[in-house]
Amino acid sequence: MLTGVALFVVHVDYDYHYTYEREVDEFPREISRLEYAELGPERKRVVDDALETGGVVMQDGSSMPPEGIERNGHNYVFSADKSFDWTDPGTFAPTLLGVLSGVGVLAAVRSDMKNSLHR
Repeated sequence: MLTGVALFVVHVDYDYHYTYEREVDEFPREISRLEYAELGPERKRVVDDALETGGVVMQDGSSMPPEGIERNGHNYVFSADKSFDWTDPGTFAPTLLGVLSGVGVLAAVRSDMKNSLHR
């Protein structure tokens, strides 16, 4: 079970989600913001794709733009999140190993308790 946990920590894979939420008159204070023109080409592509499709999933979070983008006098709010990529073998296999090992440990404990009651 501990091996599954250790492998999960080492090999876990994340997906980074950048999703268009809404246009606002003024940005909320708690979000970071940037002028569209100040973005690099990769971040501009992410913003453009999110505006066009509603959201983008990336394998690398380094090109994640801020949550507030000002562009042509419009203020756009996005959400930026990350989640485990359960379809990646580096995430799924250690999780499965940990869960199956945990079930095995519980079964062994239950069996031992059952045997000790019948003595």
